[in-house]
Amino acid sequence: MVALSPVNERIQKAVSRVVLGVGPLNIKRRNTAIGLDTAADDAAIASAVLKHFLSAGFRRIVFAFRTSSDLSQFESLQRVAADQPLSREILVPVRVESDSSLLKHIRKWDEPVAVCCIDVQLARKVADACNRLKLAVPDQVAILAWHDDKWAAELEEPTISTARLISTSTAPDPLVHSNDRDIQSENASLNVVCAITVRQSSDMSRVRFHDAQLAKLFIQEHASEQINVADILGEIAVSRSKLERDFKLYTGRSLNIAINEIRIQQAKSILRDTDWPLEMVARKSGFGTKRHFHRVFLKVEKITPLAFRQAKTRPARTVKAERTSKSFELV
Repeated sequence: MVALSPVNERIQKAVSRVVLGVGPLNIKRRNTAIGLDTAADDAAIASAVLKHFLSAGFRRIVFAFRTSSDLSQFESLQRVAADQPLSREILVPVRVESDSSLLKHIRKWDEPVAVCCIDVQLARKVADACNRLKLAVPDQVAILAWHDDKWAAELEEPTISTARLISTSTAPDPLVHSNDRDIQSENASLNVVCAITVRQSSDMSRVRFHDAQLAKLFIQEHASEQINVADILGEIAVSRSKLERDFKLYTGRSLNIAINEIRIQQAKSILRDTDWPLEMVARKSGFGTKRHFHRVFLKVEKITPLAFRQAKTRPARTVKAERTSKSFELV
């Protein structure tokens, strides 16, 4: 019997494990380039995806998928998010059944929003739908594909950012496009590394007023919680002077004025639809005190809250508190 070299012997053993269905290659699904199990792959990708979007300031991430079998990736995102001080509401699963359903979903999103698609083909559909709805990518909708397909990702503009698995012992790919930037996330115990190849669809460095967009979204979601400018700065890594300057250029108003506008919208809705005392209206709309509420409302609306309620009285105004929660937007 001919003696095998050490290299050939290792190859023969590896082939035997595949044929016999045992060993580390005996898995239901695997990344063919690396040969690691899907759970480890998905955990690494989920970590990199969250890091990529969260570092850009996004606090709402949509996971777009086609079939229920794709939900394992969404569950990986949930598990990774659970290990961080994040609200579970940051992740929203959206099943795309047709082009019309995709358009319907996108119309409901509050921009700016990050979208992680199950593959490049679906990411391309999202980008095309955004174009039809005149939504800028990545200014208003940042897009990334879970599975890598370099050729399809760079076929047309906007080029699609993708996640790709690499080995911890593998040097950086010298053939990566010169304009791409890799953001790596590693699961050290499994030696799985995922790199996000950042292309046009999620390259926020190209977006001039991205911080202002994030501030606007934060105000819309939290104005009723008695927030101030310091709270916004705590969510967005930018200096106060830069944020205030960019926000004024982006919206035409200051941060404090924007906060009060949202609060007044909510207060007006409560005044019309309920018989709550003004103290409660002030608290629910984020003003805190009745005195502060009265002063700001009169300054902006040129009428007192009580006079507004009397002028806008509707029959059967009294409703339960939970029915008054609405989404308000800056225009």
